[in-house]
Amino acid sequence: MATTVKVGTWNVAWRQPTSLAGKTMRDRLLASDPEVLCITEADADFMRGSGHVICADADYGYPLIRNRRKVLLWSRQPWQAVDRVGDEILPPGRFISGCTETSAGLLRFVGVCIPWAAAHVSTGRRDRKRWDEHLAYISGLGCHLDRLEEPFVVMGDFNQAIPKRTAPARVYEALCRSVLEQANVFTTGKIEGCGFAIDHIAGSQGISCKKVGGLSAASPNGTKLSDHFGMWAELSIANSEELKLHWT
Repeated sequence: MATTVKVGTWNVAWRQPTSLAGKTMRDRLLASDPEVLCITEADADFMRGSGHVICADADYGYPLIRNRRKVLLWSRQPWQAVDRVGDEILPPGRFISGCTETSAGLLRFVGVCIPWAAAHVSTGRRDRKRWDEHLAYISGLGCHLDRLEEPFVVMGDFNQAIPKRTAPARVYEALCRSVLEQANVFTTGKIEGCGFAIDHIAGSQGISCKKVGGLSAASPNGTKLSDHFGMWAELSIANSEELKLHWT
């Protein structure tokens, strides 16, 4: 029998956890009753007062500002086997992974914040051309996922729509080749009530999706909470024996 695990992700655009926008997004995420969340471009304390949090390294090549982290993972249960590197090719400060107990047992989650097209082009280190940092990250993430010996869920900010909308063909093809061949993406196309996502939730073999929903980026008074909308997914996780068959 498969077991359902609910997860969610949102790029909260550096909103402070004590701000009205931050509180509103946190409340919406928790209202979806998730077991695990991936929050990108967030204060390390964004989910404070609830659950257990692991964060990417602080240094992602730009000036350090207070408590900012490019990506964090939150769980109801403690984390173990935490990895903040993933692969030596991965640009730093944009990756976090760990295992946590869920309704389906111990699962590995990979939180990502893939660089946008202009990362380190005219700001930051200023040593890249458009899409260079993005492509380096995709390559490193693909190498990391290929080495994983257990089923996994990968989620966060992919900075690409799936299927392709505005990214160059070569960039989308790199995503397909390095990542999408190893994970089924459950947030493709248009998310009802929200639009086309560049944040995604995906899983390895043995993990499927029962339902996906969007979390509006509009506040109750109509102002924008973030330039991304949030989303949640009900994942169906095969039992341990079925997962073992998928994985071997």
